[in-house]
Amino acid sequence: MRKNLGLFIIVIALMFSGNKANSQDWELGVSLGASEYLGDLTYSHVTWSESKFNLGGIYRYYFNPRLNFKAAVFYGNIEGSDVNKEVGSGGAYTRNLSFKSHILEGTAQVEFNILPYITGNKLRNWAPYVFTGISVYNFNPKGELNGTWYELQPLGTEGQGLAGSTQAPYDLTQISIPYGFGIKYSFKRPTNSSALNLYLWNIGVFVQQNKTFNDHLDDVGGTYPDYSKLDGGTNGIVAQLSDRQGEMINGQYVPVRAVGSNRGNPDADDMYMWLGFTITKTFRKNTCFCF
Repeated sequence: MRKNLGLFIIVIALMFSGNKANSQDWELGVSLGASEYLGDLTYSHVTWSESKFNLGGIYRYYFNPRLNFKAAVFYGNIEGSDVNKEVGSGGAYTRNLSFKSHILEGTAQVEFNILPYITGNKLRNWAPYVFTGISVYNFNPKGELNGTWYELQPLGTEGQGLAGSTQAPYDLTQISIPYGFGIKYSFKRPTNSSALNLYLWNIGVFVQQNKTFNDHLDDVGGTYPDYSKLDGGTNGIVAQLSDRQGEMINGQYVPVRAVGSNRGNPDADDMYMWLGFTITKTFRKNTCFCF
């Protein structure tokens, strides 16, 4: 135990005691890429047909060539649908649920550069890296019915908030744990060039997955409610958005799914992902490249 603790302390000390020559480096830039959702309404880990654009702003501060802090804000959209599942998948396909939502995330992370990284340096101008941190995100799932999109959380499609229900309405702003990997690269400055600042630019790509503590990114995670207790009863909009397999009979909506049966998988939380291409500008008091 003491041996492992000592090794951990040594690793942390090395991370913070690297080359201090660029300890005042900081970056500012943007990212553009794709967003993905993983949950009850996805068929595979990545569903390219449901990928949406995202964009973000990035700030980095380098403690040393191995370790830097990153703060970022990302905005993108996610969506999912049972239609993407195979016809023969039975209940999952006939359930016929779908949703779309935005994701607005603010995140604070630590990046560990597997190779030492110094912008514009001749030998250390690229590095793969891994990262983790903590995020706060906001979402708002919506469902479509007869051409109109409804915000689902206030409706309580699984009976949240009803008298006798054990489910409370879920929060639309929550915490997640981001983690992932990426690669960053900066252009080498030609030895005969005096335009130092032209080479203090970085490009990169990263993949980030967010572990949430929330099973309702898609508004699906509990059980089918007692339709008669929903706003509007069994013939109301809430019942029709809760059970999309029901039918209109003689002008009355008739839900099919049994009250209390699982509407989603209650044992697995939802997640979301960012794929981002980045471009950032490095700001350095001393524009020396010779370290």
